[in-house]
Amino acid sequence: MIDTNRLILRKFTDSDLDAYYQIMKEKSVYQWLGKGGQRTKEHVLKTIEYYKKHWIQYGIGNFAVYLKDKNELIGHCGFNCIDELGGFELLYALSEDHWYKGYASEASIACLEWLEKQGSLSKVYALSYPDNHRSIHVIEKLNFIYIGNKHLFGVDLRAFELNFQSRH
Repeated sequence: MIDTNRLILRKFTDSDLDAYYQIMKEKSVYQWLGKGGQRTKEHVLKTIEYYKKHWIQYGIGNFAVYLKDKNELIGHCGFNCIDELGGFELLYALSEDHWYKGYASEASIACLEWLEKQGSLSKVYALSYPDNHRSIHVIEKLNFIYIGNKHLFGVDLRAFELNFQSRH
């Protein structure tokens, strides 16, 4: 578990399904994820199962992001292995109700600091649709460096890289 000033980040559990589905079915959220397709409740359940398996396989993964003061699930933030990149991607998505409040940056910084303390990776990637300017702003604010466009998951994405040695 990761604790910040306003957020609690913890591993997903089955009890997160209903709240997470409400977030993932928002078009303003899912249009920027993977191939941008609509999410069903079954798909969201499979996603949570994937997150659990990812943690077991790699020892790192995606966190459920909760507002500390309300104990409300607002999205996810964490890491996913991308074989085509030969490494791990920082990923995040929040309910539109919680955009423009600094939560994506706060959760991402906490995740990156946590990952750096683990000491297992020297770098991490971030991906964004080229026209997702809000996400690119967060990625650049986190000091990721643009490394070019990549065709992944059947879509063209902007790719960024963060080397932990160059962060300090």
